[in-house]
Parts: sequence; structure tokens; C-alpha cells
Amino acid sequence: AGFYLSLLGAAAMTYDWYKSRRSNRLLMLPLLWLTAALLTSIMLDPNINRMNALWMPQLIAAAYGLFRLERAAIPYSGSSLPIAAAGRRMLPKIAVAALVIYLTASFAAFTGTYFNDFRQPQRDFTDLSYGEALRHITRHTVENETIYVTSSESYSYALFYTQTDPRLYLATVDILEKKVLSKSVKAFGRYVFHINGNALYDGLVFLVNNSELSRFPESDCNVAKFVQYSAVYCRRTLYDAFQSGDYTELAARATFDVWHWGNRLAYYQEPCAAADTKPWFFLHLFPADPGDLPDARRQYGFDNLPFRFDEYGGMADGKCLAIVPLPNYEIASIRTGQYLFPGGAQLWRTDFPAGP
Repeated sequence: AGFYLSLLGAAAMTYDWYKSRRSNRLLMLPLLWLTAALLTSIMLDPNINRMNALWMPQLIAAAYGLFRLERAAIPYSGSSLPIAAAGRRMLPKIAVAALVIYLTASFAAFTGTYFNDFRQPQRDFTDLSYGEALRHITRHTVENETIYVTSSESYSYALFYTQTDPRLYLATVDILEKKVLSKSVKAFGRYVFHINGNALYDGLVFLVNNSELSRFPESDCNVAKFVQYSAVYCRRTLYDAFQSGDYTELAARATFDVWHWGNRLAYYQEPCAAADTKPWFFLHLFPADPGDLPDARRQYGFDNLPFRFDEYGGMADGKCLAIVPLPNYEIASIRTGQYLFPGGAQLWRTDFPAGP
């Protein structure tokens, strides 16, 4: 109803502006705003900012449409709409009242959902414990020590909680893919975003989401855990911990050797070329108890967790290592390999038991 009301309002604004250009010039502003936002949303990939730019002029148009419906339903003088006379017969006051009640009820339902069912997952995503974990790291590290932070999207949180000088940010920022419209930050100052690449070979301090903690061996790393995020301090790099062989068990030899490392898998290849890391990896987990599978996967009997190498891995000096966390449920067997995307043709595959 709101969408159609906004269309009616846009048509009414266009008509009023065309018929009374001298007295209704202010109507040009929301019309131009709505037109620009519509063109942007059509020509470019949508994101939340572009949708918000469209939402405000659409809301103004809907309000104008409701106003015009109400004026058409109630006798008045000076109407600029030719439907006013017919509207007094076709749209009685009760229709306008019903529309207002419907929109009010819809808003109430939206508000109830937004502050209940929708609120918790969003709270988890933007939990303030990010700031607690970051402050903990700041207190317990030297000023020039590199801190590896989960996901490039979290750089804005780091800017907020560290109150970084904008001049320092501009002088040190490293932006991924500078030519794209929506840019992601790779690093600024001593903060590096994404726990992959050099983080596996050089990193000792990490700020991670709690869901990522299984990537770090407990015997090598100390964790300060908060509600949604954690500060992780390791005594040696993940690569050194893997190479020590203290906790790893070779599960399968293939194009990438696959090591079962506690509640994680390590994919390792040496020598390794960049082309070896381009194909996607597939990871099929067969749980000991099928009831542990997500509802959508139970009909297949296994969990499907495909990933790209650069999500979990890094390459250095001709060596490739990716450390992939495993779910908390007990796993009976594992199938993994690489495949071409799109297409799905398997390049290699290995199966091995994962139980004790």
C-alpha cells in the first residue's frame, strides 16, 4: 500500500508542479530527489545507502499521496486535481480513515518485529564488545605492534573506538580495489583487516568474532573473550604452530595436503603458485549425529561449507596455508577438494574419517 501510495503521490506532485509552476516550485525538490534516487538504484548495484536515499523521497511522495486522497475525499475549494469532484463520491472519508488505520497497523507491526526478532541478530553483528576487545588489545600491546582484525567491514568500528586522527588515517590507509564504488579498507595505522594472507605467517595479535576462535590453537594462544568479540594473543604465528607438528595429523595427501588439526582443518601446499589457490574449495562434513545438521541440509546428510582460499589462507615464499574452522558438532567423516566455479567440475577430491 505504501509503495502504490508513493506512486500516486509522485504523480500528484508532478501534475501540481506542471499546472502551477509559479506557486508550487518547491515540489521540484522531492521530484528531482526521487528521480535521481530511482536512476541510481536502477543503474548501480543496490546497497543499504542507495536504498536509504530512495526511501526518504518515496516517503515524502507517499505522504503527499495520502494528503491528496484526503483532500479528494472531503469537499474543499481550490483543488488543482481534476479528480477532486469524482473523488468526493468515490473516496469517502471512511476509505481514507481505513487507509490511515492500515498504515498505522503496518508501522506498529514493523516496529514490533524490528525491536524484537530483528534486533538480536543485528545486535550480535554490531555488539559494543568490539570496543571492549579493541581497548583490551590497545592496553596489552606496544604502540607499533600490528593488530589483525576480523573482516574489512569492521574498519569503521576501529576508527570509532580508537578515535584515529583523520590525517593519520589518510596517510596510512590501504584501500582494496580503488576503482570500485564501494571501497573496502585493507589496513590503516597498525590495524590490518582480514585474518588471512600475512596474518598466518606474521600475526601474533588478533581481534576476532567469537565464531572464529576455533582457528586459533588453545595451547598457543591466550584469549580475552567478550560478548561477541575476543582479543587473541599468540606466542607464535599460526604457520609456526602448524609446522611444529605438535597437534596436527595428516588426514589426506592430494593437490593440497589436508591436516586435521583439532577442531580445524589445515590445507597446505609447497611449492605453491597463485593459480593453485584460484579454484574454490568444497568441504562436506558428515556428522556423527545427523540431527546436528542445519534443517536445510538434513535431506542431503552432510553440511556443505564451500570457501575461497583467500577467506582463510595466505601465500608466502612459495608456501600456501589455509586454516579452516570446523563446527562444534562431532564429525564422522570429511570430503573436501577443489572445483571450478562456475561449472562445478572437480579438480581433486579426498575423503577421510574425522572421528577419534
